[in-house]
Amino acid sequence: MDEKLTYKELEYQVKILAREGVWRRQAVKALEESEEKYRQHFENAFDVIFSIDRNFVITAISPSVERTLGYRPEELIGKTFQDLKILAPEYMEKALSDTKNVLAGERFPLSRYEFISKDGTRKFAEVSGAPIIRDGKIVAMVSVARDISERLRVERSLEVVNRSINNFVTRMSHGIRSPMNAVMGMADLLRETPLTDDQRRFLETIISSSKNILQLINDILDLSMVEAGQIKLKRSSFNLMKMLKNSCEAQALRAQGKALELVWRIDPDIEIQLIGDSVRLNQILSNLIGNAIKFTEKGDIFVEAKQYKDPQQKKTENTNSDKKQEAGRSVKILFSVTDTGIGISPEMEETIFDRFTQVNTSITGEHGGTGLGLAIAHGLVELMGGHIWVESKLGHGSTFFFTASFKVQSDEKSEQTHDMDLAGVKTLIIDDNPKSRMVLSMTLSTAGALVEEKEDGKQGLVEMKRAIDTGDPYALILLDSQMPGIDGFQVVKIIKKNTAFSSPIIMLLTLKDRKSGKAKCKSLGITDYLIKPVNRSDLNDTIMVALGRKKAIERKIPKVIKPNNSKDLSPLNILLVEDNATTRILIQTFLKNTPYKINMAENGKLALEKFKAGNYNLVLMDIQMPVMDGYTSTKKIREWEKENRLKKTPIIALTAHALKKHIPKSLDAGCNAHLTKPINKADLLVAIEKYTQHFVENSD
Repeated sequence: MDEKLTYKELEYQVKILAREGVWRRQAVKALEESEEKYRQHFENAFDVIFSIDRNFVITAISPSVERTLGYRPEELIGKTFQDLKILAPEYMEKALSDTKNVLAGERFPLSRYEFISKDGTRKFAEVSGAPIIRDGKIVAMVSVARDISERLRVERSLEVVNRSINNFVTRMSHGIRSPMNAVMGMADLLRETPLTDDQRRFLETIISSSKNILQLINDILDLSMVEAGQIKLKRSSFNLMKMLKNSCEAQALRAQGKALELVWRIDPDIEIQLIGDSVRLNQILSNLIGNAIKFTEKGDIFVEAKQYKDPQQKKTENTNSDKKQEAGRSVKILFSVTDTGIGISPEMEETIFDRFTQVNTSITGEHGGTGLGLAIAHGLVELMGGHIWVESKLGHGSTFFFTASFKVQSDEKSEQTHDMDLAGVKTLIIDDNPKSRMVLSMTLSTAGALVEEKEDGKQGLVEMKRAIDTGDPYALILLDSQMPGIDGFQVVKIIKKNTAFSSPIIMLLTLKDRKSGKAKCKSLGITDYLIKPVNRSDLNDTIMVALGRKKAIERKIPKVIKPNNSKDLSPLNILLVEDNATTRILIQTFLKNTPYKINMAENGKLALEKFKAGNYNLVLMDIQMPVMDGYTSTKKIREWEKENRLKKTPIIALTAHALKKHIPKSLDAGCNAHLTKPINKADLLVAIEKYTQHFVENSD
């Protein structure tokens, strides 16, 4: 039975239908706008957009294909790549495989293909693809292809340019080193002659300037290798504490020359037995420490190494302990070098790591340098998987930070073990440098000492008197020798003269060398004398011996091989192979007062002939020569010796090739050693003695 609608019900239904009509119109309009927007993107796209159905037929392609390949869309739609032959044959199999994977629901990674345009030219494109899904099924694939031909052309051009630059830099280095060899060599010889004060001053200027030129050449070589990607990091085991100690001690003399205190510290919680490239790490640190010394006139340099804390680590460390344990096999360390120097403006912080950048032009003239050190450090840090940055305030010093990643040598934590046991030993540190006090205090406190700090001699004496009056005197005093007001030596004199003071163990800390203050310390009754920067092992040994808890061990001084006096040398027949007349004269002069007999050859071919005809104990072989180079000559000499069953004669390469990659080439050719020009007289004499030792012993 039909039911009649009341007026109100009818009015309600009409309103519903009206609303549905509005919604429908809005939906249609939105769809049309969406399709129009897609159509505009499709038709105006810079990249080529195309779709392929399950039969590998092109169903749509954007108009941009005409600009890229010269085809109109209608020439391609409805055809396959095989029919059109627009894809280079060697890429066809990969394209079919990638398309099948997408249509099967698998991922299509960004891939490079070579296409053939209508006029036959070839172009490279990067292509990515995604499936088109309808009703839950994959019905086709849509792809985007970007023409990268121009980018590749630019990249290849840059590679050619980089190779040309590297070749030029290498040739430049070789070309400059040869005359520099003569300049520095002759300057060394002049040092051995009687000179007036003015002449000696002029000579030292020549030597200093020559060293600056040599450093510039080395920096340019390093930078060119970094930028060309020719530096490969080595993986070898090393001890971080020993490496940092050596790096700081190597710079200590420069710091002492400016009355700057160099302090270093390693956080006790970090791994120190590491695997990585310690040589390149040392190069980075040396650059940063050297810069800090250069741009600091008073104050100190503070070097520190500690665990790098990733800001994201806190978010994940509590949720994934297994991952944390796995990551424990590698470590990222944060290094910092802080100075109290001139500082850097905010504008310069953005460009300070660019090559040939200095703080400003006036500073360049005052402090010297080329601005390459930080650029080299930046490249090396990136190779080590880290980053480098600076925090500074103009006129208030700078801190350079960098991170670097290393592997740990074992699964177990390599702790910084030492046998210092100072449990309960009451110790007073008197030093005006707060960083030095901090490092000493942390080191001694870790060993169990009860440490108090004072910043000058007057405060130190007051504290010592207070401790005596309370019946709890200090057993150990670490005393800086150079402080404002009352210096360390004056403090010791006051202690020794005043009978009210007890007789603690007193150790003096100084920037000066050990020899200059040893006698003075002995006369004042100072227990021992340590040179800053004080390293933990020396501090440990010295304190433990002073406390009677360890026997004194004579420190092993690295053996430095020095050339013997010419009267002690044995006669040798030496073949000098060198095309540069100046270098021949220089080496002859170096060996003038020795019993060595020198025969010369101007190229590798003459050297081979003379070697076969003569009887030589040593060959000094230049590498780059006309007619026959040193590598070839050395190989032929080794072949001739083998054919005639003769013992190998020592061959030392003397070359202006300064890159490390050239050393293996010399050794592979048959050389026993590789000396880089400019050659120092002492180094040459030591090398000759070293590699002819067997001959000398047999002749005896």
